Amino acid sequence: ECGRLLERTTVWFLREEAQPLEVASQIERYHDGVQELTRSLSSLVSAADRKLLDERIDGFLGQGVPEPEATLTASLPLLASACDIVRIGRDLGVPVERVGQVYFGAGARFGFDWLRSAAAQLPAETAWDKLALTAMVDDLFGHQSQLARRIVGSLAPSEPCAQALERWAAGRRAMWSRTEQLLAELQALATPNLAMLAVANRQLKSMSL
Repeated sequence: ECGRLLERTTVWFLREEAQPLEVASQIERYHDGVQELTRSLSSLVSAADRKLLDERIDGFLGQGVPEPEATLTASLPLLASACDIVRIGRDLGVPVERVGQVYFGAGARFGFDWLRSAAAQLPAETAWDKLALTAMVDDLFGHQSQLARRIVGSLAPSEPCAQALERWAAGRRAMWSRTEQLLAELQALATPNLAMLAVANRQLKSMSL
């Protein structure tokens, strides 16, 4: 789990931050926000992700892993977007926890979580298949981050995050209706293929602009 998170985060820094990287200064910029997000993670994610998180924690505890390490290790897959969330909060002057609520809420509400899960289940028989799937997952993370940034930027000071998500969907009713219908059709299939997921990925990109 550490290796997968390290790989994704390393690529994120290489793509998103100025080069050459000053590693010590980047650690200083992101450390506190990532720690804050990690501590509050279970209260920010969707009910489905919280259930999976609890199951993963119980699985590690059942193998004799101490509780702090079990909780942290179980949380690592959900921290793939930690740096995105921290940066949005820093750029917009919004607390990390509030940004996290919007980000994870958007993932569940608008289908990003489901599409990434569906992509992860597709067979990658060749190196090109693997590259295509990796690129799609990266795209979905990017679209989700962009959408979260827009919604966070429009938040009223006391507006509940769930309400903000619904307001965003209502303001783009025609596009969201098409996207929702497409996602429903894909979810009804036993095994959606890469081409189908690519169409949904493009639709979500349009919605996040």
